[in-house]
Amino acid sequence: IDIDLWDSQRGSVDLDQLKGRVCYGGLDLSASADLTAWVLLFPRDDDPDEIDVLARFWCPEARLNDPGNRYADQYRVWKDEGWLTTTPEAVIDLERVREAIAEDMARFRVASVNLDVFQGYYAMSAQMIDELGEANVARFVPSFKNYGSPMVELSRRLLGRKVHHGGNPILRWMADNLEVRQAPDGSLKPVKPRRSPARARSTG
Repeated sequence: IDIDLWDSQRGSVDLDQLKGRVCYGGLDLSASADLTAWVLLFPRDDDPDEIDVLARFWCPEARLNDPGNRYADQYRVWKDEGWLTTTPEAVIDLERVREAIAEDMARFRVASVNLDVFQGYYAMSAQMIDELGEANVARFVPSFKNYGSPMVELSRRLLGRKVHHGGNPILRWMADNLEVRQAPDGSLKPVKPRRSPARARSTG
């Protein structure tokens, strides 16, 4: 992703203005101690191609002081600025994540949710199905087939300056580190970055 293009469309993400709007969610749960991401996309009424992005991130408090965490300094800054929520346990507290998601479901009109099948689906699917109905909760398997259309849409909307992310620095960090792999049929899939290993991460 061209990071200058990303920065040029930060826009403003106001929770009060998002209240009651239709949105579509995605949840990527960490295995235990990494970042957990809950992201909501809000199409605008006057132009459904244009979206406002609300992203929430969690990690265990212990990760901020873990000498083995090369991202600890960034995590502390993000927590102090209100972009990252920490939980007191040594591993991610799923109950706190559930509570935050329930609050968002009450505040916004969440139409459907995609859950990462490797982590999030089995841990969170019951709550999502209770709230939205089984037909509106999808298991997302990270494959070329499933990423193909979303990657095309992301590229199209970024080039059209239609992605308003509010300057979220965690999303920016991930966007800057994003790398893709291309299948023989031209389909694209994001992969873990190989460059700048001391800083790189794109999950979420």
